[in-house]
Amino acid sequence: HLLLNSIAQRKLDMTFTELDPQLHAPIAAIITEDNPSMSWPFILNFFAGLCCLTACMEHIATYIPAVRSKSGLLAYELGAIPPLLCLCYFGFPEYLNTVYEDRIFGYNAAAQHIAEIMAAYQCWNTAASMLYTKVDPAALAHHIVSGFTAFAAANHYVHGYTAYCFGVFESSSLWLIAINIFKLFPELQTRFGSVYSAIRNVFAVHFLVIRIVLLAPFSYHFLYDVVVIASQAHLHPWPRVPMAVLLGVCCLFLTLLQLVWARVIIRGVLKVVWPRKEHQD
Repeated sequence: HLLLNSIAQRKLDMTFTELDPQLHAPIAAIITEDNPSMSWPFILNFFAGLCCLTACMEHIATYIPAVRSKSGLLAYELGAIPPLLCLCYFGFPEYLNTVYEDRIFGYNAAAQHIAEIMAAYQCWNTAASMLYTKVDPAALAHHIVSGFTAFAAANHYVHGYTAYCFGVFESSSLWLIAINIFKLFPELQTRFGSVYSAIRNVFAVHFLVIRIVLLAPFSYHFLYDVVVIASQAHLHPWPRVPMAVLLGVCCLFLTLLQLVWARVIIRGVLKVVWPRKEHQD
């Protein structure tokens, strides 16, 4: 209920931003870029909804003998699906159909909505990963940095890059969830081996296209915009320039992290395509 109500309310807010400001001035003053603090009710509601959903799924799983021992991990994986689907649903159309005049400081209602979902999702993801999984420093750093950029976008930064970075980018995680569920229950790998192999192959291709091939022009344009803004610092009010530079650093970090993960994926693919021959004495 919290998840659906949050999304429905923000969709209503996005509709209001398109109304004639002369006729609907009181409403527009509350929900447009003039008041970024209005993001917090949505983010907190969405976060609370994810927490409740995860807790309910974990509780239900404890009554199923086949998954009882891994109920927390299963709830964590399944709990990530609704926010990821929301990000894809809003992110892909926005990425394909919208052209931005000011990619760093411009405002867009759809991008604002995507950023708020991502901020709530990363808050939940950070907390849940520490609660249910063995902490991976790289993954934890990814959650924290992504969460920071999402909160920055929710305060009206980098709207021109939000649809790709938070919407399109995160679509590969859906395949990863399926892979993780197969790993949680090895018997599924035995029973549905061909399905598991197909999902792994699709994930590898999807990851490399979305997070590596498309990432190159994204990172170039993002960092170029940051350099231009830094060179014209006197034209921008505080704290726009420091925030843009900090977000540029985050972009570099996340880009390098994707390259590290891509290397792991490519090595895995090569092992399947060209397996090493085992030499026996």
